Amino acid sequence: AAFLAVAGVLTYHAVRSLEAVEVFKKKYEAAYMECTKGIEPGSDQLGPKSVLKPDLMQHGRYDVDFYIEEANRLFKDFRREVLDVLANAADPTGKVVTILSNKKGRERAAEKIRLDYDGVAAKVKDYLRGALVVTTMPEVCRVWCAIEELKAQGKLEVMGIKNRFRGKPTSTGYRDINMSVEFKGHVC
Repeated sequence: AAFLAVAGVLTYHAVRSLEAVEVFKKKYEAAYMECTKGIEPGSDQLGPKSVLKPDLMQHGRYDVDFYIEEANRLFKDFRREVLDVLANAADPTGKVVTILSNKKGRERAAEKIRLDYDGVAAKVKDYLRGALVVTTMPEVCRVWCAIEELKAQGKLEVMGIKNRFRGKPTSTGYRDINMSVEFKGHVC
């Protein structure tokens, strides 16, 4: 009887969790429809096309500590020379865009290396990472234009793009653009 009670509680919570996911999925879809109103599917107004490079990795065959130290060394420059520039391009007033930046922790990096990358530390592409949270497609496009400018100035190289505004959202309805760039020899 205790087993049935526990199974019943777990089933109830699983169903409630799925219902919550469906609520968020509908909210994401509504936000996407509002954000892209008047934009044709596949349009450049939805940001850059996806460019996936499955063999992308850090330069060299170093250990996790090397890449973490490299990320630590580049962190402030990456924030100032890339993320701040992109945020300013999206919204020069500085009121709308949220910048998130951090470094992957050693424990999580080691876990990814062990579970996903056959022990090769160079396969981790986000020892150093950042995100911009914007609220409109014009802001997304201004960020992309600023990335193109940084690329033209030789400050970074775009290594890969996954654009969920042009393609399918995640299973929960979430959409974003994930990008790998090389900054001062480090894939971020």
